[in-house]
Amino acid sequence: GSALDLKEGETLTLEEAVMAVITRSANDAAVALAEYLGGSEFGFAQRMNETARRIGLVSTHYLNATGLSAPGQVTTATDMARLALALRHQFPGEYGRFASRSMVWKKRTLPNLNGFLGAFAGAEGLKTGFTCPAGYNLVAAATRDGKSLIGVVLGAHSRDERESLMVRMLNRAL
Repeated sequence: GSALDLKEGETLTLEEAVMAVITRSANDAAVALAEYLGGSEFGFAQRMNETARRIGLVSTHYLNATGLSAPGQVTTATDMARLALALRHQFPGEYGRFASRSMVWKKRTLPNLNGFLGAFAGAEGLKTGFTCPAGYNLVAAATRDGKSLIGVVLGAHSRDERESLMVRMLNRAL
């Protein structure tokens, strides 16, 4: 999976870790965040499950912080849309981070891997994902002409397909 290539004992700020997860899908940064916030990745996954239930994600169960495949770790498009809405409503001051086009790591500017940001007018970003069993996935948000939309694509066969499906779906909705 994607990574910042953190080395044992290397440190990063909370801001760097959050931005690495958002813009780069950096699994090593996600694990570092999980260990910091939850004491362990398992402890963090338990906290994620508690939060999931509280915000109405009824078909989601987390086992790790990265989203990488694990037996029993599941979600649905509906739950991912609910999560996106919760992020927008409960963290309005932080929500703009998902539209960030890059992050700085070790004095280098690294681009956001979410191609949707440049492919759709009004794109607010959100999150890409890929695993072999699940395919290429995208939870995206956009605002255009006063309308705000959230779309979810799960199981696409390529990056291009997930992006084009999302663009078509949101254009149709508008």
